[in-house]
Amino acid sequence: MMPITDFLSCTRVFDEFESLSPAQRQHAKTYATGLVAASNKTVAGIAREVLPAGDKRALNKFLTEYDWDEQQFNHERLEELQKHGETRWSQDGYIILDDTITEKAGDEVPGVGRFYDHAEGDTVWGQDLIYAFYADDKTAYPLTFRLYKNRTKMIKTTTPSTISPVRSSPNSKTR
Repeated sequence: MMPITDFLSCTRVFDEFESLSPAQRQHAKTYATGLVAASNKTVAGIAREVLPAGDKRALNKFLTEYDWDEQQFNHERLEELQKHGETRWSQDGYIILDDTITEKAGDEVPGVGRFYDHAEGDTVWGQDLIYAFYADDKTAYPLTFRLYKNRTKMIKTTTPSTISPVRSSPNSKTR
């Protein structure tokens, strides 16, 4: 694959985000360009294929360790979408609420538990992501998302029939 020598033009919007430092803007442009244009969508693949990326450790640190305000970032993203006619909210638009359950194997994953999956017709062990999505006749995009957390955490055992609920207070750490 030919290396990607510049950021995609659609990443210029990150220059307007005050919630990101100059270094974070660079990494955001690298990551977005890599997700769209790189053949290998891993951090190592993006760092290798998107030449402005620099080193994969810095990109990985941006994704896993940088301290940035996700709510402010999302607010700025939605403000930017309102500046353009094709993405501005309209009276004919809809806000769609939905969830997606992703099956998981381990129990150390944040938010993991037993959830009813209507597609499976049964409960599954995984994470439940709730999201709000905006759509109208011109555009569609996500507004926000949250990881659903049960007030009753289910303990995973070797056989599904032996799963039992465990009541936990919001401050307790139950496994």
